[in-house]
Amino acid sequence: MCICNRGNLQGAFIIERRNYVGGSVERPARRNIMNHTQVACFLAAAKAESFAVAADSVYMTPPTFSRQIASLEQELGFSLFQRGWKNNQLTPAGQIMFEGLSAISMEYNLLLSRALNAASNVAGTLVLGLLEGQLVDPDLRSVLQSFRSRFPGVTVELRRYSFHDMLKALKSAELDAGITLSVELMNHPDMNAIPLYSVGNDMVFATDTFSDSVYAASLRDFADQTFIEIEQSDSPIISGLMLDSCKRAGFIPRICKVKNLKEQITAIELGQGVAAFNQFHQTCNHPGLTHISLPELPAVEFSFAWMKTSGNHALPFLVSEMQRYFQKEEFSDVPLCNE
Repeated sequence: MCICNRGNLQGAFIIERRNYVGGSVERPARRNIMNHTQVACFLAAAKAESFAVAADSVYMTPPTFSRQIASLEQELGFSLFQRGWKNNQLTPAGQIMFEGLSAISMEYNLLLSRALNAASNVAGTLVLGLLEGQLVDPDLRSVLQSFRSRFPGVTVELRRYSFHDMLKALKSAELDAGITLSVELMNHPDMNAIPLYSVGNDMVFATDTFSDSVYAASLRDFADQTFIEIEQSDSPIISGLMLDSCKRAGFIPRICKVKNLKEQITAIELGQGVAAFNQFHQTCNHPGLTHISLPELPAVEFSFAWMKTSGNHALPFLVSEMQRYFQKEEFSDVPLCNE
């Protein structure tokens, strides 16, 4: 969300020479420079690969965006970007401005959030969904602790869901928001999402499945194993990604379907097969199971998702907290409320 308050930042001084009888003196003269729109455009341009990409991120046309940058440079009296470079290359002065304004903008947004909280007396309940079997990421724990300290009137309830049930709960408003795999959100344009973090995938199996000398170097070493998967209706995208990885490794996996996560883990514990889990999953910390990283298993990305039609007035404050912590962007383009 681009903050486009047109108010000016007061207090920048220039040296003004005044002539008087008998000589001249120099004294500072007050001048208005850098409104919030210009700051937003500058920070966006410094982070993007081109002005066109930056303009799109703050919902401006490229000509309007370029005029904002040119106006800011004119008022400052020096160039912020190297002209003639293919990408947005900052000048030394521009780099100094970027570092300083990034810090100031972050503090401004934090201050604004606190002021809005005090003015609106935010209170209520937020129901946040987590995937079954997932350990709570330390960064997520920090965000929730910070949110609770800043918004003591808001109660955050955590509930566990399968992939399919989480999406169903979000759409029925049983959940206000959820943390799930980004790929699960690809075909849901009615949702907003913030990318949070990526986690590596490991192959998990009973410790005595292989001898020590066979601990696999590649996915191909599991070609003779049975792959234990939850019914495809829960997560057809995940099932498809695993099948594609095996095909690229040169084999078609033998697959055994089970009804839920509990049955999947039990089958692996009994040595009936193997399965891939991300490294924040409880199976990767199971004392009776072994997990190893394989080059053919790509990392998975988790996102914070919520319905665009959500009417929970406390949700925008949690969204803002997630953006501030995980994206560390001062002027976000993710909508915070109904669109």
